[in-house]
Amino acid sequence: MRSAALLLAALAALAAGCGSTAARDDLEARLIVLESRLSSVERRADTAVTLRERIDALEAVLAAPPPGPDAEVAARLAALEAHVAGLEGRMRALEAAEPATAPADGGAAAPGLPAPPGAAASPPDGAEVEVLSAGGGGLLLVRSRAGLHRVRMLGVEAPERAEVYGQRADLRARHAAAFGPAAVRDDAAFEASRAHLEALLRRGPVTLSYGDGPRMEGGAVVAYLTVTPPDEAPIDVNGALVRDGYALAAPGHLRGPAYQELEAQARADRRGLHAVD
Repeated sequence: MRSAALLLAALAALAAGCGSTAARDDLEARLIVLESRLSSVERRADTAVTLRERIDALEAVLAAPPPGPDAEVAARLAALEAHVAGLEGRMRALEAAEPATAPADGGAAAPGLPAPPGAAASPPDGAEVEVLSAGGGGLLLVRSRAGLHRVRMLGVEAPERAEVYGQRADLRARHAAAFGPAAVRDDAAFEASRAHLEALLRRGPVTLSYGDGPRMEGGAVVAYLTVTPPDEAPIDVNGALVRDGYALAAPGHLRGPAYQELEAQARADRRGLHAVD
């Protein structure tokens, strides 16, 4: 629906303007929750009895006054969250006033709102997840049956945004040596790595595994990702990102030696970002 699309475009613009990596990850997680909440409200609005009710429920988004242009990102996001909460309240009032209506396609009723990332227990080893967003440094937001989760890719060191390199001289030096000085001047290497990762993840269902067992790092569960394309063998996504030259191998895990070999071959063959001078 156009109203929700406009709101989500505004949310994406807010996240792009955030400063530190930690703050951006937190805002991105909140944006994912808002997107899920809006999708849930829209599905519920589609089951409303009359067109008038649907219009009444959705016009709350259109009527929400935009915050001032000089407002801080966090304050602007809080205002948007308040507007979504108001829309949900109106939907609950409509649903309480009318008998429940089955979805037009005969499917199950819309699920409740998801818990925020980190609130649910880590998915079990081998669990299938839906990838919602790929962020910096191999950080993803995924949804399992239990809820939303942050996932940090185990054993890989992916390119970051230029602002992160400005804060971490050691990372900047390491990635400049691996991918070339141009890779740390702007966001081009970060975007190329993320695009390659997203292409890998689109190839089929995605599952998580933990090696020595699940552990948390900065609020994210650290895991290997496996994608299984139709009629093909499963792909180790973490290893493929290193093999294809879009991330470096990180030590300290079960697949460390294998990933180091993949990185060495990628460098020798000048694959991916290793081909950039």
